[in-house]
Amino acid sequence: MKILYFQAHPVYGATENYIYTLAQRLNKADFQVGILYPDVPVLQAFSKLDNVELLAVDSKYFAGNLIIYVYSIANEIRKFVPDIIHINDPSPLGVIAARVAGVKKVLITHHTPELKTQYNWKGDLAKKIAFKLTDYFIFTSEYDQEIASKLDNIPYDKSKVIPYGLDTSKFSQTQHQRNTIRGDIREKLQIPQNNIVIASAGRLEAQKAQSDLIKAANIICSKHNDVTFVLVGEGSLRTQLETQVNNIGLSEKFVLPGFVNNIEEFLCAVDIFTMSSLFEGLCYAVVEAAAMSVPVVATAVGGMRYSIADGKTGFLVEPRSPKKLAEKIDFLIDNPDIAQQMGEKGRARFMKLFTLERMISQTEEVYYQLAQNSWKRTGRLEVNI
Repeated sequence: MKILYFQAHPVYGATENYIYTLAQRLNKADFQVGILYPDVPVLQAFSKLDNVELLAVDSKYFAGNLIIYVYSIANEIRKFVPDIIHINDPSPLGVIAARVAGVKKVLITHHTPELKTQYNWKGDLAKKIAFKLTDYFIFTSEYDQEIASKLDNIPYDKSKVIPYGLDTSKFSQTQHQRNTIRGDIREKLQIPQNNIVIASAGRLEAQKAQSDLIKAANIICSKHNDVTFVLVGEGSLRTQLETQVNNIGLSEKFVLPGFVNNIEEFLCAVDIFTMSSLFEGLCYAVVEAAAMSVPVVATAVGGMRYSIADGKTGFLVEPRSPKKLAEKIDFLIDNPDIAQQMGEKGRARFMKLFTLERMISQTEEVYYQLAQNSWKRTGRLEVNI
């Protein structure tokens, strides 16, 4: 069976890593895989894939007039002759081009349905047409599935929840290994070994609202002296965030190390993980923290409502609420036994819901059933952790 992934956005982040992982790990005995994407430097990460046909297309075709460029994209799709085209995030261009190219089955993974794209009336019409022409949808959380049903009228029997999956082997260090890594990382980052480390990871951009976390840190530091905050990532707001930290006198309490390659090792040095985002799909960073038995305090947006069991594996708070964020982090600092229990429950939830094997097998099953026209309505996932 021939599966063509369609990537319209000229960026590389968690959602792009999602299709990279699928393309890499599908059973190549059953599936011939290709990826069609804009030919931009940031997406050259796809070139590292083995046994995957790459269709890098001039980026102008993805940003211009849909009517003008849809036939050009359709011609590119025909070069691969897919049985199924799997579109990464809604793309009217991708769906309509697939139908023009004669692709039998069209599938979309809809990562953030609560994030309304600002279309003009023509764009809204194209989106509605594209959704009507789509055979099936994958969502990475039940919350996203519910929102898409309300906002876009996507019926439940045309969709399935398949969360992001992570390779469990990367998160299976022994306690001795974790302790050793913990000490090494803290020494490298010049963090006192006995400090409580509160970390966040993500692009330093408005979406992640790290400024709210800094405000929460100011509250926490008024009560606790032995804490260090680490903001992992890079972005356009780095200088602005550093200025905010300096202005409130917390420069000695914050570390901004930039990008971290081995997040699983970095998490060995973390006691509490937090995300202050304004919107998210299913956040990889939160799932990674759970995989490492780290309790999480995060905003109740998007897929974080699904990846965190509120009050069991961590806490959810309203976005734009630094005070509430500080209260929950402060609670975990004051109650280390409860924090440890939450981390352990988070690890158990990860092993049940968020493994790579589960994501791959369930996605392959979607392809098999789409090809066979044998869809049956699937029940909601019930997980008791």
